Amino acid sequence: MFSKGNREMGTASTDASGNFIIGGIPNGTYNLMVTKESKVVTVLVVVDNEDYVLSEPIKMPSGTTNSIVEVKTGAPDIVVGNLEEQFTQEDKDFAQISGNKVEIKLVANLINKEEIKDDADKISNAAGGNTIGLYLDLSAYKTRTENSIPGTPQRLGVLPDIIEIVLPMPEKLKGKSGITVHRVHDGIPQTLQNGSPDENGEYFVAATDTITIYTKSFSTYAISYTESGTGGSAGSDSSSETSKAVCSRWPGQPVMGREDIPVTHTENGEAYAAITEKAVLDAATRAWEEAKAKGKTANGIGISLTVKDLGDQKVVGFIIPQYILKILTEKYIRQFELRSGMIALNLDLEALRNLRVQSTGDVTITMAPETRRSGNAQTIIINRPVYRVTAGYNKDGNHMEIKSIGNGSAIYSIPYTPDKEESGYLYAVSVDEQGNATRITNSAYDVNTNSIIFTSNQFQAGGVGYTQGNRFTDISTHWAKEAMDYADGRGLITGTSNTVFSPDDNITRGMLATALGRLANVDPGLYQANSFTDVSSDSNAASYADWANKKVL
Repeated sequence: MFSKGNREMGTASTDASGNFIIGGIPNGTYNLMVTKESKVVTVLVVVDNEDYVLSEPIKMPSGTTNSIVEVKTGAPDIVVGNLEEQFTQEDKDFAQISGNKVEIKLVANLINKEEIKDDADKISNAAGGNTIGLYLDLSAYKTRTENSIPGTPQRLGVLPDIIEIVLPMPEKLKGKSGITVHRVHDGIPQTLQNGSPDENGEYFVAATDTITIYTKSFSTYAISYTESGTGGSAGSDSSSETSKAVCSRWPGQPVMGREDIPVTHTENGEAYAAITEKAVLDAATRAWEEAKAKGKTANGIGISLTVKDLGDQKVVGFIIPQYILKILTEKYIRQFELRSGMIALNLDLEALRNLRVQSTGDVTITMAPETRRSGNAQTIIINRPVYRVTAGYNKDGNHMEIKSIGNGSAIYSIPYTPDKEESGYLYAVSVDEQGNATRITNSAYDVNTNSIIFTSNQFQAGGVGYTQGNRFTDISTHWAKEAMDYADGRGLITGTSNTVFSPDDNITRGMLATALGRLANVDPGLYQANSFTDVSSDSNAASYADWANKKVL
């Protein structure tokens, strides 16, 4: 059963293989409660498309350890994550015995300050003049059933590990600034840190539409805020934030939220940038706000992080904690871009999912100059930039390298300003461990960003290659010279000889289909049908003509 708060969103039964389908679930964060005989497991899931598939199978426990979320009437639509992981080894051993059961239940209830006057006074003092938006009682209970006889529910002040509590931003708090989470635990008022964990791993994150509390302590909670619209500086900040969200130039691509992240420098000339949840969520919030304002929410959002204060250091490692990968893969992030100033790497959602599946620890993506040159690399690269991008994580003290992102895709972008004679003849090259270069066929020079761009499903070395241009003697003064240089440099269309382009000759439909097909990086082997009687099967244009026909071009 899918639920949000105390609202049931949809139910289904599994088939013989354990699969199920629930239709009509809008994008959002939900609790999924799975029941099998007397066992109940409640997990948090994030639905981000109409064909959403669970990223991991839900495994029922071997013993009867049940995790349950109960949201009282009137409380916000709270969703809880990681509750299923709060059972001790003693609980698990006890629950293995026939007739025994251990249940942990999280109960959320909206309360008013008259019901908790002492706690409300303590929270008010801790809030320092901020307005209290709401009070919540968050309680955890453990109940043990022995020989089929239920015991008395035991209220827990603390759980073994952090759980995630997601609640929608209440209407009266939307647009407010200074959102803060307070609580009174064991009679002591406390204010949770915003964006980064304290020594106990507890904190909160306030996004545009949600407040997420990471906690293992249960008692009275409250959310305070500062009234907005009190001066000109807020308007200035808003303008600055909006400027850091950018609509993509390409149709169907997400709006990107930008954020600068600091680096830590090392003595050996390297730098590391730790990616924090605050940086990710701040960028995501900007992107959503811009997407809503521009009516582009259907394309989703992306995040672009740029290291700042890199200085003269050329090697930078981006450290992505596992919990950040969880956020990226479960909270609508369609593209995730890392920028060092030397090279940018843009990973799609499937690539992020592959990284998460392959790793068991924090993932480090390192960008470094590649200086090895062998064979043809010495002539097509010369001193143009090449960078090697690697990824890996540590396991039991050993470094584990990740080379492939499977079905995912990475867009590499290398800034480069060409000389005049290089225009139209630049492309990307991959460089192997021996320094040999291979031209990347689907690469291009983007004049809008002054960068060489190529895609890959590998972490690899890539750089800027060049083939001597100006080989045609009949286009030096032609108005379309740059376009013809570009088409020739990309291998889209060639001249009528090695030195003659014949720019004013008529172009055939076969030549056009070939140029378009090569531009689209079509695999000719996939289009072997002879669709036209006037195209010979051994013609270079045959496959591209078949492709164009099937695409109704």
